[in-house]
Amino acid sequence: MKKNLFYLFALICSMSLFTACSSDDDDNNNDLTLEQVIDEQLVGTYAGTFDITSNGMSLGSDIAQDVILTKSSANALKLEVKNLAISEDLVLDISLEPCTVVEANGLYTFEGSQTVSVGTLGTFPVTVGGAFTDGNVAMDITVLQVPMLNQVDVTFEGSKK
Repeated sequence: MKKNLFYLFALICSMSLFTACSSDDDDNNNDLTLEQVIDEQLVGTYAGTFDITSNGMSLGSDIAQDVILTKSSANALKLEVKNLAISEDLVLDISLEPCTVVEANGLYTFEGSQTVSVGTLGTFPVTVGGAFTDGNVAMDITVLQVPMLNQVDVTFEGSKK
């Protein structure tokens, strides 16, 4: 009887040697290329709000607006914002392409710059930089050389629709 209990105990102990441990990482991006992440997770329409300042003064806050991100190339996005009212005379349709996407330690960031034409007011250099986190995007847009305002800083935070 003692011998059977010993064999049973040995069998139970040996079973623990053959169990496998799985990775605790729940990051689905491990097996995806940057291009696949852009296609499957980053491209889309993001609903959120803009805050606009110039020279430390608020020109508008919590302005509801959509930002549209489409694929531009294998590692870049096209950013579009339509009818962003900075002031009565300054309504921007921003279209920046390419905004280069970079991954570092699981965080996807992007940046780009371009000159944007604003009706009769002329053209202005615009830069953008942002980051994605769990279906959300946060970005900073800077419009330079704006008459009477000099530099306009725009922040956006939104969630993917």
